[in-house]
Amino acid sequence: MNNNKPLVSVIIPTYQRSDFLARAIRSVLSQSYTNIEIIVVDDNQGEDSFRLATKQKIKDFSHRIKYIEHKKNMGVVQARNTGILNANGDYISFLDDDDEWMSSKLETQLKLFDQLPSSYGLVYCGYNAVDKDTETKRVFKPKYRGDLTNILGINHIGSPSVVLCKREYVTNVNGFNEKIIYREDLDFYYRLSKICYFDFVPSPLVNYHIHSGSESKNNAIRLIGMLGFIKIYSNELKTSKIRWSEIMERLGELYLLNNQKLKSLKSFSEAFLNRPLRLKILAKLLLSILGSSNYIKIKRL
Repeated sequence: MNNNKPLVSVIIPTYQRSDFLARAIRSVLSQSYTNIEIIVVDDNQGEDSFRLATKQKIKDFSHRIKYIEHKKNMGVVQARNTGILNANGDYISFLDDDDEWMSSKLETQLKLFDQLPSSYGLVYCGYNAVDKDTETKRVFKPKYRGDLTNILGINHIGSPSVVLCKREYVTNVNGFNEKIIYREDLDFYYRLSKICYFDFVPSPLVNYHIHSGSESKNNAIRLIGMLGFIKIYSNELKTSKIRWSEIMERLGELYLLNNQKLKSLKSFSEAFLNRPLRLKILAKLLLSILGSSNYIKIKRL
């Protein structure tokens, strides 16, 4: 550890993905910024085959890793919080076990932090969404910086793998909300936005891998997560018409993808009423009448 540079704690929760874990760890060890500690939180069940496989995968890296075992599977939210509780860093970053970083990720984000006032607590970056099933890659570019309290209602940030946070702000909000099972990342960003500002590095510095079994491909889980988030914060979220319109637009899509056509029409209608100049919502409203399969086909054109 270099005492002249801030320490960055990298928290990697892992569960049944030992095949990907080594790649994630290597991407951290290859960082151009080297004053880091790696905390792997093993959320597998007891001494099952997945835990044994995980231990085998990290064997070659064991001298560089703080390895923590959960006695039983507790979920990614608690795993990240376990990592936070055991972190010594001035900064905290997260890396999902199936994602990977570009070598300049931490150095670039820390350089930006050095230029920002102390009121900034989170820096995120662009990322590549790599879909193994379709063999496609999409580049997502950040848009929003500064005060995001009236903006965040859908996840404009991305996976926790793209963020670097000041430890003081993470501990101030008590990490991730363990009552939230899905969309815990959006809830985390939303609560952070109330106490600090955000900024971003535009470059894609993370490969966010999408594959069979990814939560991002499970429309039922995505719908449950969005409804849970709305239930908690609806009164606050409605204070901004544009934000509420975005939420209802996303909710309309999720309802449609889950074959709940009437609820989809209602959500799209509310989105349009709150933002009547966005004709794209009206187009989605009309397309939703055709049903989910036709909606998806037309949207891909």
